[in-house]
Amino acid sequence: MSALSSSVDCVWGVWVTVGFGALLRDFRLKAGWTQEDLAERSGVSMHAISVLEAGRRTPRISSVSRLAAALGLDDASREQLVAALRAPTTTTADAPAATTEPARVVPRLLPYDVADFTGRSQALADLTEQMVGGHRPGMVVISTIAGMGGIGKSTLAVHVAHRCLADFPDGQLYVELRGATNPRDPGEVLTDLLRELGVPPQQVPPQPEARAALYRSTLAGRRVLLVLDDAKDAAQVRPLLPGTPGCGVLITSRSRLATLAGAARLDLDVFSPAEALELFTTLVGAERVAAELVAASRILDQCAGLPLAIRIAGARLASRPAWSLSSLADRLAGARPLDELAIEDAAVRASFRVSYDTLNSSTAPADRAAARAFRLLGLWGGADLALEAAAALLGCSVDEADRALEALVDAHLLDSPAMGRYRLHDLLRAYAGECAEAEEAQQDRWAAGERLASWYLHAVTAAADWFNDQRVRPDLTVFPAPAALPTQADRAAAIAWARQERPNFTAAATLAGAQPEPVIAWRLGAELFHIFSQTGYWDDLEACDTVGLRAARQLGDRVAQARMLVGLSSADRLAGRLEESLVKAREAYELAEDGTSDYTHFTTMIHYASSLHCLERYEEAIAAYEHAFATRRGEVRPGVLAAAMNNLGYAYHKLGRHQDAIECYLPALALSRQAQSAYVDAALLDGLGRAHLGAGEFDRAVERFDEAVLLRTRLGDQAGLGSTLEQLGDTHRAADRPEQAREAWTRALHVLEAARHPGAEAVRAKLI
Repeated sequence: MSALSSSVDCVWGVWVTVGFGALLRDFRLKAGWTQEDLAERSGVSMHAISVLEAGRRTPRISSVSRLAAALGLDDASREQLVAALRAPTTTTADAPAATTEPARVVPRLLPYDVADFTGRSQALADLTEQMVGGHRPGMVVISTIAGMGGIGKSTLAVHVAHRCLADFPDGQLYVELRGATNPRDPGEVLTDLLRELGVPPQQVPPQPEARAALYRSTLAGRRVLLVLDDAKDAAQVRPLLPGTPGCGVLITSRSRLATLAGAARLDLDVFSPAEALELFTTLVGAERVAAELVAASRILDQCAGLPLAIRIAGARLASRPAWSLSSLADRLAGARPLDELAIEDAAVRASFRVSYDTLNSSTAPADRAAARAFRLLGLWGGADLALEAAAALLGCSVDEADRALEALVDAHLLDSPAMGRYRLHDLLRAYAGECAEAEEAQQDRWAAGERLASWYLHAVTAAADWFNDQRVRPDLTVFPAPAALPTQADRAAAIAWARQERPNFTAAATLAGAQPEPVIAWRLGAELFHIFSQTGYWDDLEACDTVGLRAARQLGDRVAQARMLVGLSSADRLAGRLEESLVKAREAYELAEDGTSDYTHFTTMIHYASSLHCLERYEEAIAAYEHAFATRRGEVRPGVLAAAMNNLGYAYHKLGRHQDAIECYLPALALSRQAQSAYVDAALLDGLGRAHLGAGEFDRAVERFDEAVLLRTRLGDQAGLGSTLEQLGDTHRAADRPEQAREAWTRALHVLEAARHPGAEAVRAKLI
């Protein structure tokens, strides 16, 4: 303890002892208490304890007695504490120095460590290991923590620093650099640091370079931990770095400080759901959370894992015991959730504004372009956005969009979950939307929304070509042409693209539906039908076509209404709502009867017939199919006609009219091959196989099923292949060929299991 008792600190121009503070802290830590614990037990405020431990104030004897009593110190320890207090403290900082060497002081400048620190276990372990175990010969240990405002960078850095105190016995320095608001000059910071290290004011050189040299010399041979909080960039930090090994540096910043050589970097992400719930429960209380767990989940969903938002929400509830969690959840679900995430001097909106204003108030065109990009991204309600789509939203080239978006990523106003894809945190999106509403004219917001919706229409139309090239393709020349679109080399690539963009399709339709002329909304739904009908995303189809139907009715467009109703009827059908499906199909059919387009007239009639078909009203379905063929207007493309005839043939088959089915399937197969519609070919071959099987013509059935197997294998249609192989097995069983039946079913089972298809169970039952 003698070393501690003899050390001094220069604060506010007066030399005061830090021996008392260090000793008090040692006694507190030995008791296993936080500063908050000691404050509660002694009646001395936590702020006063923090100041005393830092050696910044001489306590009253009465305070010493209360602290000693609270700590339960024995007489010897109490006397040791009093003796440390009585150490000489009278030298002034302005007195002439007896030597040019600065006093050997132990600064203790860390802010208090929050008592309810939660989560971050991996980040905590990594940073602690870097600080404690990362010392390399000749190197200063430097770790940076980067992340968006409110993510908890400073809290984590201070917590790590407190954990590493024993490894930096020569002191801990803490500097708020204000990089996100009013960045401090490194030269001024060096002056403060030198004073904290015991250098008298008259010995601080006026030149910044000389100050930096003296600073490095003063730290030489010491083990000091330096926390630089809220750095603007690497240029602000470099002059503040120690020059010799033994010291550790923790830096927080909203920038990644990519040019800071030798630093270990951590990009801090939002809390996991478990971490968010743990912190929220600590703040609000386990009983209240358990009583309203659903409401708690709603609140945490709105906070989207942002620690600052969770703390504010928790603090509001903690200070309002009469509030239910549901009441706050409802308020957060309103139009302006950021209004609810503010309490006293803490606000999520203010935290975001700091980063945004840095760009928006800049004189650099690149920064202003990034700020505009941030605002317009607030118009987007979907998931992560492709770079090409963002370029359409911004109305610029892909290269220009890339520069603007990457600037936002660097400022932690935007995430990039994968190369060329970008997303906003939910609360940042809310703030960006506020900025767009305040700073972008309504016409400009509509224009940006139309550009992005048009990009999706162009992209979806191109992808739909791989699913149905026999449809009547929309005229896209009337919609804004995108600078760049995704390309798919084959159907598999188109499916992969649709799977990736699936979370965005409804958002794109909604954006289009909000335009003054929402034509794109129903056009997008009509094109998505061809993709969704073959990928099984029927819930998405229902959502998109609901938006499209609303837009079509707003426009008074009967063709558009009929097509949207066909999509909604199809969604009902797959969901098992067959009667509802028929009602919508009938409404679409009636709309199409009134002078609409030839294509829509025919397809809505066929869809109505197939809805009857699904209800097993086969006689009515056949009559409706035959009426559609007899009354069709104009030319219908061969592939469309072949698909409709396939449906009619199936209805014949279900009524046992197998010869009629065969006579329907054969010309349909010729039309399909003429149209080069391979998937329709496969369906027709299956139909012929079933019809021949029903007619007892087993060998012909096997021939057709074998053709279908080859075709579906070539197409990579696993679900269809499994079904065809199962039917092939059924045919062999009917022909009393059990070995061939078992072989076909076994192949079917392997295919369906690999595809995780629910039909695998039915095939497995046949093999028992």
